[in-house]
Amino acid sequence: MPAPAVVLARLNKIVESLPTMHDVGRVKELSDQIDGLKYLAKKLRFEAEIQNRASEASLYTKRRLGELIPQAESWGGDRKSKKSSSKLELENQQEILKRLELSKSDAYRCIQLSKPAEKDFLKCLAEVRERDGELSTFSVLRSIVLSQRGSRNEPVFAKLPPGKFNLIYADPPWEYSFITNSKWAVENHYPTLSTEQLCEFPISKVAAKDSVLFLWATSPKLADAMQLIQSWGFNYRSSLVWVKNGLGMGYYARQNHEFLLIATKGNWPVPPPRARPPSVITANRTRHSAKPEAAYEILEKMYPKAIRLELFCRNSRPGWTGWGNELELATL
Repeated sequence: MPAPAVVLARLNKIVESLPTMHDVGRVKELSDQIDGLKYLAKKLRFEAEIQNRASEASLYTKRRLGELIPQAESWGGDRKSKKSSSKLELENQQEILKRLELSKSDAYRCIQLSKPAEKDFLKCLAEVRERDGELSTFSVLRSIVLSQRGSRNEPVFAKLPPGKFNLIYADPPWEYSFITNSKWAVENHYPTLSTEQLCEFPISKVAAKDSVLFLWATSPKLADAMQLIQSWGFNYRSSLVWVKNGLGMGYYARQNHEFLLIATKGNWPVPPPRARPPSVITANRTRHSAKPEAAYEILEKMYPKAIRLELFCRNSRPGWTGWGNELELATL
């Protein structure tokens, strides 16, 4: 059993060596070592100073990993880069993550940690430590996202695609303020936005005069979704329900369904009877927050000639214009 002083010395040595390390595989090994020391310090109930140092060291190694792994710009995030990326390059990028035993969500978190300048990163650590008394990947990522947004009342959005679309499909990154267990936090997977910030998106610039909106919402976010529909200039009409296999999280009831709300603007027509789907979609749950492929097929059948835009999307799809920060990882 290593003594606390030995663990602390090892942590400090690894952190001090990180700036000069350029071998991504070696940094991943050190990241795994630190996570092991972090677990050990907690299990053996080392003093708080050592446990906090282990948490800090874990964040430093993940940040360095984010600086060294292939960055999003080289992963075919937009149409131009996809056209210029060869199949071999994409296969090589996939192989890198496979070799490092990093999932896409792991890579995403590391890249997010590497984005702030050093002084801003240290500021986030200090703020989280002062507020929570300890550091966690979740709390630091959340602090980074909030610091990048600026004022909570300031509109936050990237430039939306040009043109007008008469079918808009959206799966917003809803912010949940009542999460008590950081392991459940959505921010472990992607940055979130408050309802107020989502309402500020200039959807009127991309929504045609006559258009339809399909909006995903969970049970706790139904009221927020109705607010969002109204803010975006649509009127609620109906809904579909996705029934998943297995139970999910939930405080009042374990959730195994989500709503796909339908709202219209102007004189958008209802689909012909032969194209009207059953209101229940039964499909298996896959990765976190991913929606069923069947939803695309339903929308395409309902309105085959629509000019389609997917907001907050993760993967490109023929016949659709996609917009979303996770498109940068979609080719992996």
